[in-house]
Amino acid sequence: MLAVLSLCNQLGSVTAGFLGERLEIGELLAAQGRPRQAAEAYRRTIRLDPTHALVFYKLGLCLEAMGDRHSAVHAYEQASQRAGDSSVLRERAEWQIETLVFPMLLEAGFADGARIFLWLIGSLSGARPELVGWVAVFLVLGLAAGIWVDRRFPGEISWTLTLLAAGLILGCWNAWKWIKRESNLEQ
Repeated sequence: MLAVLSLCNQLGSVTAGFLGERLEIGELLAAQGRPRQAAEAYRRTIRLDPTHALVFYKLGLCLEAMGDRHSAVHAYEQASQRAGDSSVLRERAEWQIETLVFPMLLEAGFADGARIFLWLIGSLSGARPELVGWVAVFLVLGLAAGIWVDRRFPGEISWTLTLLAAGLILGCWNAWKWIKRESNLEQ
């Protein structure tokens, strides 16, 4: 199999048939349980023609099998960007990204960090924890909406940052409204 791979390298032809053969070599290596060699075959295919979403997707599968989740996420992002807007491949790539990213966030302790951050802000400001929680809810909703808009309608504006800031502003405004209402009730 490696002899075939080296023979393909020596030929250097960039025809559609050749790219198909490269893809098949990667698929054969992956089917044999050799994700490292398959990933290298996919990388060589990408170097010849970096426009095929399917090759990036299959590279992501190999990298994930090798345990390299960060590189797999990058490959899936490339597949998603190159796939059509309503493509099944795009949906699969985005699903793979979500299944890889959320466990990484949990492992990194972001969920615990968020809880500690909310508790710290609540205790330092004297605010009730549910008010701080609502600020966080608007913040997370803005973040999620921004990520969704950026993926669906990529452009020059970062909707993730814009809607994150809007969520923070809405959350703070909501908390201010509650605090003002409670202070009026106490008087």
